[in-house]
Amino acid sequence: MIFYFPSGLSIKSLLRFKSISIYWRAIISENTFVKAQRDQSKALGRRKLLLKNRTSGEFKLIDIENPKFISETQEKFLLKNYVVLCSLDGLLLLKEENYMNFVLWNPSTRQHRNLESYLYVNDYILPHACGLCYDDSISTDDYKVILIYRLFYVVYSTSTRSWMIKTNPIRLPNIELLRSCYWNRGIS
Repeated sequence: MIFYFPSGLSIKSLLRFKSISIYWRAIISENTFVKAQRDQSKALGRRKLLLKNRTSGEFKLIDIENPKFISETQEKFLLKNYVVLCSLDGLLLLKEENYMNFVLWNPSTRQHRNLESYLYVNDYILPHACGLCYDDSISTDDYKVILIYRLFYVVYSTSTRSWMIKTNPIRLPNIELLRSCYWNRGIS
């Protein structure tokens, strides 16, 4: 399928195009189109800076190439008590400060997904490290959240919307994991 939209359109502009017609909404929502836009954005090297006001909890998204453009978020879910754990391709993994509630959030599209709690861990146990990865294999083509604990790790798949426990701990002798861990493929 070939998609033709003027190059350089922001996510905000593309989201406006969704309201023009059902046909355009279907095209812009298509996974192939989303993937092509993500790849184009990576190739262009667009960088954004996310700032959080500690008092109000508001997030501001600043385009580094055009610092005058500022997008303030007005999310339906309260972000004040959330901290950013890690990010990948503009997708952020957030955790509520005092609880084990996790959220995947894309500030550009203003979409979020609450990750349902997983049964493997008590609410008071914090992961030693976490990470996000993108699995572009033909069978999955999804983002995964990895939470690493002392004796096991859990993987959340965005395509199946489910957690899976891995009981073999990751052994990294002489390497300390400091809050975030970055993966390049290989997580199943």
